[in-house]
Amino acid sequence: MFRSPLAFVILALALSSGGFHAGASAQTATTDRRTHGSASCRVETPVQWNAGHVTWIGNCKDGYAEGLGALRNAVEGTSTELFLGRVDRGNLRSGVLVTAQGYTAGRWEAGSVTQSGNDDQVNRNAILAGFEDGAKAADAISRSMAKHSNPKASRFYTRLAKRLRSQMD
Repeated sequence: MFRSPLAFVILALALSSGGFHAGASAQTATTDRRTHGSASCRVETPVQWNAGHVTWIGNCKDGYAEGLGALRNAVEGTSTELFLGRVDRGNLRSGVLVTAQGYTAGRWEAGSVTQSGNDDQVNRNAILAGFEDGAKAADAISRSMAKHSNPKASRFYTRLAKRLRSQMD
């Protein structure tokens, strides 16, 4: 579903700069899940990601991914997966995981979506907030790509933001 447009992400990463940081390579996991990315911008990954080349597109602060952005996992021979949303000190907090199988949205803790017990309304609100944070992250990346003369990547993230918001209807 996102295979061909995701090819633009590779080009987007090469051209991104100015406040947005493209980190590199997966590292061995430890108790601290914030082991992916560069030494200057570490981030945790969703627990489903066991292999691949992980890259953060977003801001970094004090050695960790911070704020709205996209976490990209490229595994050879499969479609690229994305986490779009909010990250706090390198920890996934709220957003949506985009895979070929669909979306997983909500509040995140230790690399997984969390549930708030049996309260359906609270859980539903967390899912909606995850989609909204994912859409906000896609919008922010789209603006950055447009600013850095990458119109194809900008359009890709704009379309992705619209798709994420349509999940909330």
